[in-house]
Amino acid sequence: SQIGLPSILTLLEMERKSGVLLVQCEEPVSTVHIFIQSGRVVAARSDDQRNEQAVFLALGWGRGRFEFAPLEFEIDEEVRMTTTGLIMEGARFMDEGG
Repeated sequence: SQIGLPSILTLLEMERKSGVLLVQCEEPVSTVHIFIQSGRVVAARSDDQRNEQAVFLALGWGRGRFEFAPLEFEIDEEVRMTTTGLIMEGARFMDEGG
């Protein structure tokens, strides 16, 4: 609740970090793994969502925890949106009740 996911994603983008961002919500219990290469979100997974939809899920949480693990990995780029695009589309999605 102290810092929002948009701020975290923006910071990782500015710092061009690579690794996995683990975002957890306690109610409802859910976890999203966001894979970041050189500051770009390239893939994301939750129990039942993938890629942009998984990021939008996490963007909708009011409270939660996050942990960033810097590491290099091989994964296909599945998210084609920029960080700003993800944040803006996630906000629009939430405004529409998604």
